[in-house]
Amino acid sequence: SDSNESDIPPSADQSEVNHLIPKYIIAKELHANMLPATYDPLHILELVLNGKDIKFDTQKLLLESGFVDLNGTTNLSNIKHRGKLKNNQLSGEIVLTPNKELFELYKLPIRQEAIGDIRIDFNASKERIVANIKAKAKQILISKKTDDNKKVDDNKSAEFNLDIDSLFSHVVYTIKDNRLVADSKVMITTPYAKDISISNTFVMDDNISYKGEIKAKELIGIDAKFTKPLNNLSVTYSGNIKSIKARITSDGLKGSFDSSDFKKGKLHIETTKTILVDEMVELPAELNGTKVNAVVDVPLDFAAIIPLKAKVKITSNITNLDADIMYGKTLQVKAISNMPHDSLLKAFDKNIKWNAINPLVINVELSDKNATLKLKAKELSTDIKYFLDDGKVDGSIKLGGLIIDVKGIAQKKITINSKVDSMKSLLNSVQSFYTLKDLPPLEGALDLSIDVTEMKQAHLSLTSPKMIYRPDRKTEYIVNDVKVVTSLDKSKVLLKEYKVTYDKMKFFSTKPSAVKLKGDIIEISPLWLNDQLKVVGTYNTKSKKGNISADASVLHIAHEWIDLDSAVNLKTVLDGNKTSVKGKVTLLGGKIHYDLNQKTFASDSDIIIVQDIKEESASPFMDNLSISIKIKTKKPLVYKQGDVNIKAKVDLGVEKVVSGPMLFLGLVELPAGGSYIFQDKKFILKKSSIYFTGDIEKPILDIKAKYKTVKYLITVSVTGTPTLPNITFSSVPYLTREQILSVILFDSEVGAENNSGEDMMKMMGGAMAKSALSTVGIKLDHLVLGAENSVEVGKKLTDDITIIYITDEVASVKLQYDYSKNIEGTITVSPESTSGDIFYKRDF
Repeated sequence: SDSNESDIPPSADQSEVNHLIPKYIIAKELHANMLPATYDPLHILELVLNGKDIKFDTQKLLLESGFVDLNGTTNLSNIKHRGKLKNNQLSGEIVLTPNKELFELYKLPIRQEAIGDIRIDFNASKERIVANIKAKAKQILISKKTDDNKKVDDNKSAEFNLDIDSLFSHVVYTIKDNRLVADSKVMITTPYAKDISISNTFVMDDNISYKGEIKAKELIGIDAKFTKPLNNLSVTYSGNIKSIKARITSDGLKGSFDSSDFKKGKLHIETTKTILVDEMVELPAELNGTKVNAVVDVPLDFAAIIPLKAKVKITSNITNLDADIMYGKTLQVKAISNMPHDSLLKAFDKNIKWNAINPLVINVELSDKNATLKLKAKELSTDIKYFLDDGKVDGSIKLGGLIIDVKGIAQKKITINSKVDSMKSLLNSVQSFYTLKDLPPLEGALDLSIDVTEMKQAHLSLTSPKMIYRPDRKTEYIVNDVKVVTSLDKSKVLLKEYKVTYDKMKFFSTKPSAVKLKGDIIEISPLWLNDQLKVVGTYNTKSKKGNISADASVLHIAHEWIDLDSAVNLKTVLDGNKTSVKGKVTLLGGKIHYDLNQKTFASDSDIIIVQDIKEESASPFMDNLSISIKIKTKKPLVYKQGDVNIKAKVDLGVEKVVSGPMLFLGLVELPAGGSYIFQDKKFILKKSSIYFTGDIEKPILDIKAKYKTVKYLITVSVTGTPTLPNITFSSVPYLTREQILSVILFDSEVGAENNSGEDMMKMMGGAMAKSALSTVGIKLDHLVLGAENSVEVGKKLTDDITIIYITDEVASVKLQYDYSKNIEGTITVSPESTSGDIFYKRDF
């Protein structure tokens, strides 16, 4: 060291003065260097002390005045000090500049730039040392948005970070007592809370102790409805080097943290007030009043914090949840959900069989590479894995007997596939967890595929080779070659294409059909049938009102029974439960291929078959439906098949009023010129008509046909109804009925002389009439034209039983039963008598 000494005047009290020691020592300049040294992990690279104008009273041992500078460089921090000496007190400022190695050594997740220089005001005397530390810092935590090369934007970081708005620590070290007391006050701001206050008192003497409190008034950045239980959060704590105790309180929570040895501890948190979920989120009306309470217990082992295990118990009037949570290399959640007896879910939908999914075992595992979800219940199981690095999804869902495969990449496309081999099995599977009041009697198989693109749009494809619908034991409807392709997004359903074959008739569309959802409005714009019929309209789901139009300039229907072109113009008005359909259908022309021999009009309404009696169910839709549709031909329809060649003009009205039956009013005109060939004899149709007066199964007939021979012009007329036709024969010149039949059957009236009229009528008249009627669509199982205009009309009830209605002077009904090929029994009932007969028949 270098120093300069000045002359010092002698003391007044020479007896107490050691003249060998000067009274004052004054160092004009002082310089000292410390050699590099290592006190692991601290490496002192350089330490320089400089002094100036230091005055020391040797007799009083008093540093009266002076200035000192200390500059040091270490691997962890740099230090600068400029102080002032006065009367054995050193005061000044110390500036600490932490180095990068300090953060790396202790793995501090703190930005070096945010900390910067730490300035400490201090005052040291031989009795005590007092230091005041003040600091501020912005965005002190390291994040993707606060790296070394990016400028910090005060409040725009989307990641969690915090600001130290103010830090003040007052430290007093009493030298005599060897006691240090530090009182600190910190104010912090985070993205989720402002003005978080931390107060702490640290005492170090023979022991070390501390106590303090953390307060946060409210959370921000999250809907206040969700964070209300955390308002006025307070954590008070106290402890020493061996133990710590903390108490947690808020408006809706309480908890504690205790550790008696800093080896193990226990964290406990529970709700103090029932959480009312419907005050936080909007719930269906049936779930309003949902209440939740929770308890969380976390045992801690400070020697091995990881894996961290916790137990969570949630009780509510929805479901109760017991969960074990473990956080280590992966996050694992194992939970069991048990629904209470009075769960609100049971009232939410009584058709759901909650026991099928209760209890529900839940297993969730989250690692740094993937997430796995497994659910297990009586009728439900899932095993789905999600890969975090590329968003890949792979798994399956089993619902009863239905298995659904899920594959794809979440942000690109996810494909959901399900193959149903039996619709009946599928419906039974659905029935296992959901009660279907009217289980659709469906049979068949289908393939279902759903593609979800970018988690925004769903593309659905459904195919089935054959589907069968059986409403009762005798009826079945079969659809073949089914394909439906649709796409859905938030507000639009697009039916890209569809096709289906029903009763050998194809319905399809290759044009896209669109249904848009705009608030309460459903907009159809448009929906296509066979690429020709265009359906457009709107419907308000709130007011239940709407208008729908169906129009086609030419709608072609191709079927094995008919080829038909029609112009369609229909308007449908929806008003609440009421539906009104009005419009017209113009038949532009076509050909009928249907074999009229297959057609059977309804049998007499007085005949009831017990096996076919069904209880009629109410149909609100049909009760509130009104219809007024006009059907008219622009060009006659052509029917040319076998022995028949006729044309038909239609002029019908389909009418129905609310709560009334469906009525068919009008006629089908058969223009003159059509022909019918019977036993190589050609009958030419005169202008005829079939009239409809309400029930489409009971038209009124007015059909006339003429047959011309060399001598005679014979006319056959059919009037009445299909169940009770009136058939008459006439000729020019005049012939009796027997003679007319003889001409028709034998090409001569002579046959009438060899056979009685009654026998011939029974032999041939009925057969001929049945054939003619059947050809024009009137099929009877028994028809005999007797003498004096008597007629027998019958229908088979079974293969062995025929019921026959007889018109004679006294009308009667006969029930005929064929016991065998040769034995026949009959029961005849009339207003005057009842009789039973058994006949033995044999051919000779």
